[in-house]
Amino acid sequence: MKEFKKILFSCLLVAFLGAVASYSSYVSITDTRNYNKYLLSQPEMVSAYYEISEKNAIKSSVGSAVHVVSSTPDGTMISLSSGSYVKYENKFYILTTSHGVIGDCDSLAIVYFDHYTGCVDMTVNNKSLDYALIEVQEIDFRKPIAIGSGFSKNQKKYHLMDKVYYTGYPNSAGPLTFGGTISGFDESGLIYIHSYAWSGSSGAGVFDSKGKLIGMVMAIDVGTSEYGVDVLEDIIVVIPIDMIDWTPIFFPKEDKK
Repeated sequence: MKEFKKILFSCLLVAFLGAVASYSSYVSITDTRNYNKYLLSQPEMVSAYYEISEKNAIKSSVGSAVHVVSSTPDGTMISLSSGSYVKYENKFYILTTSHGVIGDCDSLAIVYFDHYTGCVDMTVNNKSLDYALIEVQEIDFRKPIAIGSGFSKNQKKYHLMDKVYYTGYPNSAGPLTFGGTISGFDESGLIYIHSYAWSGSSGAGVFDSKGKLIGMVMAIDVGTSEYGVDVLEDIIVVIPIDMIDWTPIFFPKEDKK
């Protein structure tokens, strides 16, 4: 049964990548400028308009972004979300949203255009705070964000109207990079930013103008009006880095006695 699930998930992943490849081929055929989306989405393609610190922040966002593809154990449903590639010592992880992980480790793939890698271990899947840390093999097509042992405690220096950036896959398009500003905070410590997001953006890492990873896109704001439910795609809820428990990657299971 386990082998069947792996085969089914592989088929679904191949179909997904095939659709992406077909679209890319269509774009290259119809665009007389013959732009290569893969090359245009690399960190070195960031506009020279920005100051060095902001440019480095955008590069960190672009260089670490991945698409997270997860399926249910029976392979009947697929969830697509965003993630950030991070590193602690000699191990590598994907920081992403918990609600995008709908299956187990065997039913998950990390994708970037036509490159992909699998899950080594579902290190953390915190459904209450809606984040996950997934161990992966080293990814040669992405640049990891270095995580130090005092990481989360050193990342609290963010303020109202600070500039922020994130790269993700809203509505499965992308990778797309967005800028924004911190608009406010709630009583539990969550950050609100004014930018843009949609379904699929969840899990993307949020960076400040100095290039520090300060949080992760968790949700877009939803309110109500006389017309019913309103989705406010320009108000984004971000879980700050200091609310994420990094202990499991600092002290892996095999190291505990």
